[in-house]
Amino acid sequence: MGDLNINQKTDRSKYLTHLLNDVKSLDHLLNHKKIESGIQRIGAEQEFTIVEPNFRPSNKSLQILEQINDDHFTTELAIYNLEINLDPQSFSGDGLEKLQNQLDSLMEKAHKAAEKSNTKIILTGILPSIRQSDIHIDYITPLPRYKALDKVMREAKGENFRINISGVDEFHISHDNILIEACNTSFQTHLQVSPDEFTDMYNWAQVIAGPVLSACTNSPLLLENELWMETRIALFQQSCDIRQVNHAIRKKQPRVSFGFDWVKNGINDLYKSHISKYKLLLTREINESSLELIKQNKTPKLEALCLHNGTVYLWNRPCYGVGNGVPHIRIENRYLPSGPTTVDEVANLAFWVGLMNGMPDEAKNIWEKMDFVDASSNFTKSARYGLNSQFEWFGENLSAKELILDRLLPLARKGLQKAKINSSDILKYLEIIEERVRSGKTGSSWTVRTYRNYKKTLSDKEAIIALTKTMYEWQNTGKPVHEWHTPEKTKIKHEGNYERVDEFMNVHIITLLKNDLVELGQNIMDWNNIRHIAIENEKEELVGLLTKSLIDKAVREGKDLSKMIIQDIMRTEIVTSNPEMSINDAVDLMVKANCTCLPIIHDNELVGILTDQDITPYKHKLNLGNE
Repeated sequence: MGDLNINQKTDRSKYLTHLLNDVKSLDHLLNHKKIESGIQRIGAEQEFTIVEPNFRPSNKSLQILEQINDDHFTTELAIYNLEINLDPQSFSGDGLEKLQNQLDSLMEKAHKAAEKSNTKIILTGILPSIRQSDIHIDYITPLPRYKALDKVMREAKGENFRINISGVDEFHISHDNILIEACNTSFQTHLQVSPDEFTDMYNWAQVIAGPVLSACTNSPLLLENELWMETRIALFQQSCDIRQVNHAIRKKQPRVSFGFDWVKNGINDLYKSHISKYKLLLTREINESSLELIKQNKTPKLEALCLHNGTVYLWNRPCYGVGNGVPHIRIENRYLPSGPTTVDEVANLAFWVGLMNGMPDEAKNIWEKMDFVDASSNFTKSARYGLNSQFEWFGENLSAKELILDRLLPLARKGLQKAKINSSDILKYLEIIEERVRSGKTGSSWTVRTYRNYKKTLSDKEAIIALTKTMYEWQNTGKPVHEWHTPEKTKIKHEGNYERVDEFMNVHIITLLKNDLVELGQNIMDWNNIRHIAIENEKEELVGLLTKSLIDKAVREGKDLSKMIIQDIMRTEIVTSNPEMSINDAVDLMVKANCTCLPIIHDNELVGILTDQDITPYKHKLNLGNE
């Protein structure tokens, strides 16, 4: 991204001049046929997550990046993520094979460097074992561009970012920085297209986005919540939404979106629309005018335009670039998740580029044949339901499986054959998609089934670690996900795998008010087989603790519980912990305070309760009886 500034007035006016010049320059390049045409290339960007031996996120990305020492690798927003930029390959012959080989070779470099740092590499849309503490601002990669982006996004938002996603579980969080977006890792794919084909090709990319995504989902969990089959879609849209909440009826466009209508007049009209609808977030120092470069018969990089385009996050993004001094345009597919394996990812790419190249004639002038809202709705449904989606398809209502198997796979095959991709690669990659769809086993469905099975015999925290560990082990086999088995149960050691309070604490908290009846507290304890209830005031602030031992004492003293309120007997001197405290320190704290329960506080809010029953492996250290 280069050196970024945060919209200072002097920089902003200069940047705006460059931005307007870039639009004029692109018009010139298009009108004078200066953009490369008749050549197709494919490319990809691989994001991945680094984890510690306990399968929690690691903070060693910069150390690993230094060990790798390869310009194909670069940083990402979070300190536990890295990205690989693959070389463009010709979309013909052995292009897919070359891309796969380079991806595997670079991933091997990453694995070896990770081993030297006692860490591991995982490919997944959202790491199951990520914790809320891992999205604290301390985990942002310590580079100026990321801090600048966080600052300008927070200033534009003017309040905390709010994430609300409803799936099997409901996830609601207010977050004070943009790092929650870094939970997402993707496998972004690129297809170079000719300028005169851009309008129809881009619209076709929108049409097929829903069905393609439904077969490729790999992100069903977020912070131990089972949400959408591709939760990345909702999470990214909300984590980068800088619109302020107000009571006006004015509509503001989200910076992350599927789009709002069909494109009808080429790539530059799309760019002009983005400049019109989206305020500038970032500026940078630009030394050369693109118009002056054109006058000198040189190829401009359109730096201002590309920077602004980089802050408008369409799931199908238009891209301008320069390779070997020649300008070109691409469509970037941003919705495909990372993982489950590299062969799954390249199969996803093959399916998408095959469909793009196999675009049927009926897809031209698409606005005459299909409503844009149907394409947009199909995309949202696929993110929610994956292969269980029903799609509106040119006047028909088809299941995802029916549409992919009967209509889209044959089109993709024709598209790959048209590009003269090696027949063995066509068979290899499209067979993976076909088997995945027939079996219904995407990365998301495997993850959900495995997690649910583990929770039958393990706690939620244990199940998350076991799931992530099993995912890592299957990835190392190199087998595509439709060949993965779903384990029924597992055993997992506590020592070495668990270190902090938030890996043990119970987040399903029952609370009462200090003016509630003690008898109510007694009944709730009996009904739920618990011995502690946190007491809050009307502002949901922790003010006391009601325990079974306090109730038993009141009974022994002959007091009538039906006439007593909790405030009369609750403990008000409370020892608390924070989620990041080591479990050993928490146990020592409980021993020192002679208690078997610690309320867990984060940002002055009760977020969990830790009891001796939650830390069975350490219970021998307590020896405190039954509080």
